[in-house]
Amino acid sequence: MKRFDVIVIGTGFAGSILAWVLAKSGRKVALIDTVNHPRFAIGESSTPLADKLLRRLGETYQLQPLIDLSTYGQWQASYPELPCGRKRGFAYYCHHRGERFSDPVPRSRSMLVAASASNDAADTHWYRPGMDHFLFQRATDEGATAFVPHHVTQIEPADRWGDWNQVHLDDGQVLSGRFVVDATGRSSVMHRLLGTADLTATLRTKTYCSYAHFRNVGSFVDVLTPQQTAGDPFHGDDSAQHHLVDGGWIWMLRFNHDITSVGFVSTEASAGGLLERIVASYPSLADVMRGSERVEPAIGTSDLSHIQRFVDPGQQATCWMLPTAIATVDPLHSTGIAHALAGVTRIAEAILGVRDDGFAQRYRGDVLAEVRFLDRVISTAYRTMPDFQAFSFACMIYFAGAIGSEERLDAGETIRRLWSADSGAFVRTALLCCHRLESPGGRESGMDWIRDKMRPFNTAGLFQRDCEARYAYTATK
Repeated sequence: MKRFDVIVIGTGFAGSILAWVLAKSGRKVALIDTVNHPRFAIGESSTPLADKLLRRLGETYQLQPLIDLSTYGQWQASYPELPCGRKRGFAYYCHHRGERFSDPVPRSRSMLVAASASNDAADTHWYRPGMDHFLFQRATDEGATAFVPHHVTQIEPADRWGDWNQVHLDDGQVLSGRFVVDATGRSSVMHRLLGTADLTATLRTKTYCSYAHFRNVGSFVDVLTPQQTAGDPFHGDDSAQHHLVDGGWIWMLRFNHDITSVGFVSTEASAGGLLERIVASYPSLADVMRGSERVEPAIGTSDLSHIQRFVDPGQQATCWMLPTAIATVDPLHSTGIAHALAGVTRIAEAILGVRDDGFAQRYRGDVLAEVRFLDRVISTAYRTMPDFQAFSFACMIYFAGAIGSEERLDAGETIRRLWSADSGAFVRTALLCCHRLESPGGRESGMDWIRDKMRPFNTAGLFQRDCEARYAYTATK
């Protein structure tokens, strides 16, 4: 039997960063995964909140590469060979089937929300096959022991802090660890093997997805007129690009090695395999995709019959799940990377700090609260999507919460719950505004009311009347 201080199951970016942090701090770490690197993965768009958490991890544990990867400029200076994309902010374009995109002045069918003030300070899109492999190599170079490829067949949790947990592998090996962390994302191996409750049916958000990577995708900005881009706070292709279409939206994330991630998120269960047919129904998007070539997967698209998953992590003494193993809410606001890094931060502090028998219960409560808050705000965005102004307000409720957390991180605070979900006043106000947006007849009459309610939390000048939904600088980077 092999003994470790910590056993991390899953070698994606979050599991690898956690293993790297722990190994750098002198812990003996095992890393387990079913698949070798590099490998196709999505969950690619970072945010200011995610980058601040990444930088803080680098500074706290003296891991300079994490600091270098926290902005586009530093990334390019330090690791130009590692593909990524430049993300200056979020861009939204509302399309009508069979029509070329048009947004005459005053513009009311598009919104650009800047997340950085310059290209050097920009966030990034992570090309996950390269990024995950890079981080996995750093963890093993630091001394983590890899068990790849292996399946975990059984987990025997310890009853108390300090006792040994047992992890059984498919070849008969049994690993013992003081702590076990599930970083397997959607596979959620700990939920599957320990039988914790499935909470997915309690989520309001219900979406489906079809996605792939393509080469030779054109510029969307190039199909727009100069009037349609006048006053834009950044180049619209340098963004998490959201194209609103009937029944959902299409994302486009451009990497700097001529690969673009493209996905269709639908509110209907028929999303599987529809990506290219949906694109063909919208002339401006068809122009962008004309001449493109699918790269990954080689045949067809990757489909999620149902994006959402939400499980109870349980309260095992020293067996814990990262937030991305607990839940997937939706890609609309690019929340996955930040949530995973928050989990890495909390769990690393718990393992490296003094014994805390109450950690599992607090951690469970915090992650569940974050998931439920995100679900409420995101579901409101989907329910208001046919009305672009109401949809934009729903998005700005989320942005206000994210920016509040960013400001607190900049002030040196430790944030218990992301997206201001630890502020009772903000959560209550956000939920009231979501309810108003969803209420029949409440949208047209409710915009000024929402502006007024959100004023105490609107530190970045959101919800403006006369800016044509062009927000030049809303982040704190």
